[in-house]
Amino acid sequence: MAGELERLLQQGIDHLHTCDGEFNLPPWHADEVCREIIRRGGPIECAGTPYCSPAPFTPDWPGMRQAVAMGINFGVDSGDPKC
Repeated sequence: MAGELERLLQQGIDHLHTCDGEFNLPPWHADEVCREIIRRGGPIECAGTPYCSPAPFTPDWPGMRQAVAMGINFGVDSGDPKC
């Protein structure tokens, strides 16, 4: 994912809308992507934000602050507290 984002930025794309259902589900997915963005010199400098589930999420998520420059969108798929 980090390589694809990098190539888009090199082509002049400056606004990204990612349609990853929930970027932080599973949590290891977000960790791997953020680590790779940081390894490549992140954050990704463009307008755009990933969608994240409110849980599991913490404000000090390792790497999220260094990898995501614009912000994060939160959404829920259900109003059921058990989901």
